[in-house]
Amino acid sequence: MMGIVKFMVVFGVLIIGCVWCEEGNSSSDGSVYIVTLRQAPYVFSSGYYKVNRGKKVNEVFGVHGLSSGGGANTLDNPSFSNITSKHHHYGSRIAQVHDSLLRRVLKGEKYIKLYSYHYLVNGFAVLVTPQQAHKLSGRKEVANVVLDYSVRTATTHTPQFLGLPQGAWLQEGGYETAGEGVVIGLIDTGIDPTHVSFADGLSENSYPVPDHFTGVCEVTRDFPSGSCNRKLVGARHFAASAITRGIFNASQDYASPFDGDGHGTHTASIAAGNHGIPVIVAGHHYGNASGMAPRSHLAVYKALYKSFGGFAADVVAAIDQILLQYYNSSLERDPVSKKIIKFGAVASIAGGVEANFSNSAPKIMYYSARGPDPQDNSFQDADILKPNLVAPGNSIWAAWSSGGTESVEFLGENFAMMSGTSMAAPHIAGLAALIKQKYPFFSPSAIGSALSTTASLHDKDGGPIMAQRAYANPDINQSPATPFDMGSGFVNATAALDPGLILDLGYEDYMSFLCGINGSAPVVLNYTGTNCGATMVNGADLNLPSITLAKLNQSRTIQRTLTNIGGNESYSVGWNAPYGVSMKVTPSHFYIASGEKQVLNVSLNSTLNNSIASFGRIGLFGDKSHVLNIHVSVIQKVTYNSSSS
Repeated sequence: MMGIVKFMVVFGVLIIGCVWCEEGNSSSDGSVYIVTLRQAPYVFSSGYYKVNRGKKVNEVFGVHGLSSGGGANTLDNPSFSNITSKHHHYGSRIAQVHDSLLRRVLKGEKYIKLYSYHYLVNGFAVLVTPQQAHKLSGRKEVANVVLDYSVRTATTHTPQFLGLPQGAWLQEGGYETAGEGVVIGLIDTGIDPTHVSFADGLSENSYPVPDHFTGVCEVTRDFPSGSCNRKLVGARHFAASAITRGIFNASQDYASPFDGDGHGTHTASIAAGNHGIPVIVAGHHYGNASGMAPRSHLAVYKALYKSFGGFAADVVAAIDQILLQYYNSSLERDPVSKKIIKFGAVASIAGGVEANFSNSAPKIMYYSARGPDPQDNSFQDADILKPNLVAPGNSIWAAWSSGGTESVEFLGENFAMMSGTSMAAPHIAGLAALIKQKYPFFSPSAIGSALSTTASLHDKDGGPIMAQRAYANPDINQSPATPFDMGSGFVNATAALDPGLILDLGYEDYMSFLCGINGSAPVVLNYTGTNCGATMVNGADLNLPSITLAKLNQSRTIQRTLTNIGGNESYSVGWNAPYGVSMKVTPSHFYIASGEKQVLNVSLNSTLNNSIASFGRIGLFGDKSHVLNIHVSVIQKVTYNSSSS
């Protein structure tokens, strides 16, 4: 694929914010802490690229952690692998710095370092006492010390429902090639490598692994050599934090990438399972299953477990490994995912009502049933629309692990029906893989724009998308959905592969946004190694495919920059204003050549004092049949004669 590694990440995890828990620790004196150093990760520096360009990942980074039990684990490198080294533990300059710091600060004291983090952050996870953690936090080279915390996991006809066979797949050459050359990284409960959904010999067509993919396959008794193939191109597991708490059961949780839960196998097959796999449960045939991008490859990173969920230290280690395996690519969720966007990775995270995240931070893509709070956890105005999209997530048939126990009704079956945002997220990841295949130069934001601006605002019968307002009598307690319920709408895979125009963002744009948050400059420097510049923007001014204002104080003008990725085209612009707001968009007509940019100026004025959210929309209509929607949401409106509160 021309040396380009195209990659998506699905986080099958809900991080429960503000749940700092110590229960389950193996020692009453010690707890697991995540320590972040002030020096940016080595890969953020130009020296990294000068020294390590062309080297394999194993030669650059060290992997440090506890064995999960069940025998010695090794890393397998099948014949198709692009990795040459076969050692599990590797030397690392950064790991040596971490070890040296621990020795100097905790002279002669007992501690256990679980992981060294190299790529996502410069830091480590360590089992220490609260007193030792306090010592570490007092060092000038330490940015912060955080107590490890809990995490948990949050139909066969969806390809037809989404119009893939006659639409998006057709644009990619058919299901036989849809997604080829794209690696989807999955952080979840593991995978059953024996499932036919992940076999690599079902087609006579060649199935090459991308040239620059550098994943490895962990080998254990439960995950023997040969488990990986040209479909499943990498697999690892992470459980060091759980082990220190004495709650890891190797026989039940499987000290390997093998899925003892079922959730990870299910989501993996939704994103990239093979095409045309018969779904037979209890002797009944429920149709044939297919992933959204059936020719994509999978790299699985197990950090979640049936019996206890998981812990942030293990999840961060999994993400760290994913990123270092894609360092040849050109990276965002709050502390975890802000950096993903710098390196050209696209992440799809299952969000939910129990996740307590700062809505002022740039996020990748969430698929949930909640809109933004008027203020985030830092009492900053939240001017970013969430969720992004609606995707299929109810009663989804997909692959099931032979050892899966999450749903007792499917014990021993090869397929299971599940519902939830965890099912919606891999649908988006698979569709994003199709976009990345067609447009390998697309940034994460460009992919998000293509999915968002082309989303449908109507159901399959042409009526408005409805939102359930109460759990009781869901068919009765419904009303038309707003952007706070559905984001930009229901994903339209075919239109997303030909959006016409995109709204793009780069790393520097997100940096300007982060630097615009009060008091953020030291934090930005700690995590990126970069000082904030003079350019600062707030959430509403990010070039997102939506406009959201927590507070419109009298008037405001917002710009959006469009880039033409299609042919030359003329567009007309229409709009309807949110209630209590007058709105004007200029220009109302424009011609844009291929590859050129066009700025839209959106003028908003409050016409009444109101704190009830209202919604509008900007529509762009091209003479080559391209149609884009940009949703406008305003919560608090303040007129000139009103006192702001």
